[in-house]
Amino acid sequence: MLIAAEEKFYRQRSRVLWHHLGDRDTKFYHKTVIQRAHCNHIHFLKTENDVVIGAFEDIKAHSVDFFASTLGSTSLPESLCFVGQIQDLLPFRCSDLQCCYLKRKVAEVEIKNTLFAMPLDKSPRPDGYSIEFFRSSWSIIGKDRKKEQHLFKWVDEALLDEIQSMHEQQSRIAEEIEDLRSSLKKTVKEAVIEHKKLGDVGLIGSILTILCLSSKFV
Repeated sequence: MLIAAEEKFYRQRSRVLWHHLGDRDTKFYHKTVIQRAHCNHIHFLKTENDVVIGAFEDIKAHSVDFFASTLGSTSLPESLCFVGQIQDLLPFRCSDLQCCYLKRKVAEVEIKNTLFAMPLDKSPRPDGYSIEFFRSSWSIIGKDRKKEQHLFKWVDEALLDEIQSMHEQQSRIAEEIEDLRSSLKKTVKEAVIEHKKLGDVGLIGSILTILCLSSKFV
């Protein structure tokens, strides 16, 4: 049992999909894993100034800085590419019929067939579940998976536009409330100064109460 588990482990690591389990080719898989690790190893990086970085820690730090400045910034100096450039590289355009087909409601049988057509021994999802798990437990979790896929149909352009409109309305309301609050504070402050000269202590107390309530609830 341990031998079979070891064989399956190294087959997954080797990414050999054309070979079947059961031939006890653990040595072959292990050799393939070493070859893949050698091919995937980054020996050096060259910066935009043609500086070669070879140390492991320097490569790691440079990679983090590069992607942080590229993907983690919303104000790049210039766009990497434009829609027109991509359209020139990809002249294909979907027809109206193809667009309707892409926008159609996904059938439940299509979801199942797509999942069962995925190759086995692939890396698991971020939640740790593999394709083998979904296949073996499809009779239990199939309905939930179908509901999850259909949820994406609700997030369309109309809904996104509605969300954007709601955010804009909330921003305008917040600005109006802030203006009203500032105006109320100014009015109350002037009234306090005026009635303080007249010695109307009771009215001053009422005005201060209004000011406190406006600061708390507005």
